[in-house]
Amino acid sequence: MYGLGLATTTIRLINGTLHNVLKKAISLGMIEINPCNGVNFRKSITSKEKELHYFNKDQIETFLAYAKEENEYIYYYFFLTTIYTAMRKGELMALQWSNVDFLRNTIKIDQTRLYRKEKRGQLELSTPKTESGFRTLVMSKTVKQALLELKNRQQNYLPFYSERKYPNTDFVFCFKNFNPIADRTVNGAFERISKKAKLPKIKVHDLRHTHAVLLRQAGVSLEDIQGIPGHKNPTATLIYTHITEEVKQSAMDKLDSHMETKTKSNATKMPPKQF
Repeated sequence: MYGLGLATTTIRLINGTLHNVLKKAISLGMIEINPCNGVNFRKSITSKEKELHYFNKDQIETFLAYAKEENEYIYYYFFLTTIYTAMRKGELMALQWSNVDFLRNTIKIDQTRLYRKEKRGQLELSTPKTESGFRTLVMSKTVKQALLELKNRQQNYLPFYSERKYPNTDFVFCFKNFNPIADRTVNGAFERISKKAKLPKIKVHDLRHTHAVLLRQAGVSLEDIQGIPGHKNPTATLIYTHITEEVKQSAMDKLDSHMETKTKSNATKMPPKQF
């Protein structure tokens, strides 16, 4: 039921109702065991956990500018793609060029890196955990341009690294020697760049939240955000109902503008006062 986006409270109520029904079935001798006994529920999200951490538009521009200055250029492309697609870290680390279609402007996601299980020198690739994890994303112009640029840069290094450590792979996000990036290096680069840019301390995963907030600021409705692959879980999307002060102010400005226009229109229709 969590996969349907239901809250823990709702699931508890459903389980309680089913428990009572099945309890009656036991008393009637229809079944022997109540499967609703001993069900484990997820811990409810606290208000503290609901706090949204993200970079705003200006902070994103600053972050990417500093990322470009890194010795390893791959981090700039990795973080830019994260921000513009909301792909998970493991999905980006597992992405190969064969899944990037520049003609159709799409990125196909059908595998992920189990980086927490990886031992030194090993890669752990797996299919997504859920059916919704298999998806095809549409590339924005920014992402397409960045990935084309990255591919061209990698082509320049091919003659120098004909013998690769992982010859049967074609990872998008890899170092100049074509070794795929690792979780610890991604985290380290993110912290280092954020610190240099004097930005708030957030996590790489928070860039997915950043993506959703930027969509809201761009005027995309919550319903449409839910329809975008990667943001389908309604429970997760509830977190994105966070509306920044900028959006709130914009909404109020639109209301003022609407009312002023209506008032002026009515004023022209009113008959002159009789004295």
